[in-house]
Amino acid sequence: MWERSSCSRLRLRSRRVFELADAQSAVPPKRLGILSGFGCGRGSLSQRLAELGWIEGRTLTIDCVSTVSPDQLTLLATELVARRPDVLAASPTTYVRALKQATATIPIVMFSTPNPVETGLVTNLPRPEANVTGTAQSGADNTSKRMQLVKQMLPTLARLAIIWRAGIDPLYAELATKDATAAASTLGFALQVFSAAVPEDYDRIFAQLAAEGFDAAYVPPGPHSYANLTRIAELGRRYRVPTLGDHPIFAKNGFLFTYGDDPTRNLVRAAEYVDKLFRGSKPGDLPVEQTTTFELVINLKTAKELGLTVPSTILALATEVIE
Repeated sequence: MWERSSCSRLRLRSRRVFELADAQSAVPPKRLGILSGFGCGRGSLSQRLAELGWIEGRTLTIDCVSTVSPDQLTLLATELVARRPDVLAASPTTYVRALKQATATIPIVMFSTPNPVETGLVTNLPRPEANVTGTAQSGADNTSKRMQLVKQMLPTLARLAIIWRAGIDPLYAELATKDATAAASTLGFALQVFSAAVPEDYDRIFAQLAAEGFDAAYVPPGPHSYANLTRIAELGRRYRVPTLGDHPIFAKNGFLFTYGDDPTRNLVRAAEYVDKLFRGSKPGDLPVEQTTTFELVINLKTAKELGLTVPSTILALATEVIE
């Protein structure tokens, strides 16, 4: 009697487990659409989503499209929205803007996006409204600090080049150039803007910088610079024009130094925004989070090759020193 009753309970419990599993499998996976200028490697984004219960192939489907060509953004954004994802994600600014123009209803997560209020992506940081939220940078403070560091590393600095990528968001470029120019004026050096549309443009620009006596070149992060990191660093060493950037990976690929946030950390935070949106939060109710942690990475191998001595006071501030 006891054995028969026990077996009945076991069969009932097993049936309920299978019914629950069937019910879960019947729920379609959430769909995340990504518009990227930096490739479609999953990395820390997928890892954090998996930790939060969103496992690709089971509870999550990821549609990612990537391009370095600004001419393709409108078409790719439209196609991605047409796939009806539950949430969208994008970086940099022009990519977020393309998605925002393609949909006013699907939530969009931006990550490591500078000046989102000034560039019109959100109305304010605490309550972004509309359908965009995520992580942002405070451009002016970062730019000013970066200009101070290059002047401290190169005390005789008189001319600095900024090499933008063609197709950069014009509002962001205008704001960042204005901030850099103001900082340069205060610190006593001149600044000139250049633009690269194809990889060969970097060769031409660095040859010009060397011929005209520029002391350093700042290369902001973007699809083109990421795709040509090794090339740019090599050109800087060949023409003896020190290079500086934002993200640590630039210094690890041969730039003299970088100062800025770590995109890996921002991808983790982006995943947490996606998780909240999957679970029903509204983008307008999720405050935009500003990056507060910045890293100074110095490449002493590059400094040595350029015949430069990095002041000990600057080395003491470094998050990482590459030797």
